[in-house]
Amino acid sequence: YALLMENEELGLEYLDSVYDQDAVLDAYENKYICAKHILISGGTDSENEALANQVYQEAQNGADFDALIAEYGSDPGTEYNPDGYVFTSGEMVASFETAAASLNEGEISQPVKSEFGYHIIKRLPLPPLSDEVQSAIMTDLYITPLIERAVIS
Repeated sequence: YALLMENEELGLEYLDSVYDQDAVLDAYENKYICAKHILISGGTDSENEALANQVYQEAQNGADFDALIAEYGSDPGTEYNPDGYVFTSGEMVASFETAAASLNEGEISQPVKSEFGYHIIKRLPLPPLSDEVQSAIMTDLYITPLIERAVIS
């Protein structure tokens, strides 16, 4: 692994030799989730919970989810992820991750509490595989096993 890291050409040759597009796509489709959420925070816990329940009812009654995010959401990350977050196990707060994983595409969760506030989550279809996510999957599939088998003396 160290030799691969020191020699970019060897590293690229190694990745080319083990790369399997089907394995990468399979990992993406089976281990990643895309979701948007409305984060309710800023008030007391009881105020946040009451508002989250109200917003959840609006979402259930057909209100536009993006409009609800704009009106009620307090997650600054939505500005950088307007099409939702794409994530895998261990990348999000546990309660959010568990709730998102339990939803089918298009479904909206009841309010889910975390240390950040209350989340109303909508599961979305996965977008096309991005270069960033592909790199993370390739690391998990091909580089991490090398590191785990490495003998450090």
